[in-house]
Amino acid sequence: MFLIVLLYINMYILYLSILLSVLLCVTAYTSYNLYKKNKIYETWILDIRTETEDLNQTLREIDSRKMFEDDDEVGVAFNQINDLVGTFKNKVTDT
Repeated sequence: MFLIVLLYINMYILYLSILLSVLLCVTAYTSYNLYKKNKIYETWILDIRTETEDLNQTLREIDSRKMFEDDDEVGVAFNQINDLVGTFKNKVTDT
């Protein structure tokens, strides 16, 4: 009788070990997969950040003589574009 109980306990321990091993493998796979995706998104955000900084610099170079900013009709559109780029830059750099 004691041997039968000991055999059942060993079987439960074996089943529990197999279940925990499977869960460990699944957790390791999902962690690695999320790490790869995180690196991709991080690279994407850094690329967008540099493109936004380049765009902001280009806007500053275009309007270096304040010709667009001082013009009434074009100045409004230029200021809206400039504000939009600034807002986007703030959102990207707040990461």
